[in-house]
Amino acid sequence: MNKFESDLFSISETYDYDNLVQIENITRTWFQLMVNLNESPKLRSFFAEEKYIGDSKSNTLNIKLLDNGEDLYNGWEIKATEYTRHFLTSGVVIYEIYRKKFDSADNKLLESANLNADLEVQTLVVTADSKPNETELLRELSTHDNFEVVNLHRWVGCGMKIPKTANIHLDPNIVWPILEFYSDVDGKRYSYRIENSSNIIRWNVSSDDEQADIEGRKGAVAVQDKIVQGQAKGEFEIKGKVVEGSVKLTLPYTCASFDILTKINLGQDDDEQLVIFTS
Repeated sequence: MNKFESDLFSISETYDYDNLVQIENITRTWFQLMVNLNESPKLRSFFAEEKYIGDSKSNTLNIKLLDNGEDLYNGWEIKATEYTRHFLTSGVVIYEIYRKKFDSADNKLLESANLNADLEVQTLVVTADSKPNETELLRELSTHDNFEVVNLHRWVGCGMKIPKTANIHLDPNIVWPILEFYSDVDGKRYSYRIENSSNIIRWNVSSDDEQADIEGRKGAVAVQDKIVQGQAKGEFEIKGKVVEGSVKLTLPYTCASFDILTKINLGQDDDEQLVIFTS
């Protein structure tokens, strides 16, 4: 095992079977999640908020000519929801509750789990953070004559570990995750950026003092032999105190719903046509 240590952080690398199991589980479930989100727009609404905020919505599709130096702003805003972290970590169970008959005597039962007593159909999402009264409510409603409870979707999670304080961002234009945060060490604040890539983990540490001497300011944990592929791990230990609220985790959002099919005719014959999927 190789290891590097400075006053700001330490990094160690390992290669073993446990890493293989974790990588396979996280990778497989991540891509399965993306497939599920593409197949069910309703399920996707629990994972991310997608909204077009561009200037014009006069056309569903548009061809725009750009001047020199001009770039086209992608007018889509994508935000994580309160359930995104649970999809990635320990999982979610989504229930739909149908009120077949309205009886005011049932209102308190719904309100005990902060549900709206006036709705005919509503959703209850159960996660590892759910309160016991929510699961008890489901058990009671499932045997109640006035209600029908449907298990809409069960997802066991991707096995990631993400703290509740981390700010999750979703970006369909990247392939690998990026972690950014600040840490106070010996009265000075440092900015950290750790980025995964193909067979490599890159890091960069900086401070407001451009003249500061930062040992190991920039570097990488790199896989250099095919035998290690899919079984390597880089583990970082951050010194000092991580600034509360500064942790930003940007994840790729590789849902196929963002794809645009590109077809280019290089000639008149079929063998001169090029069809490319964007993901």
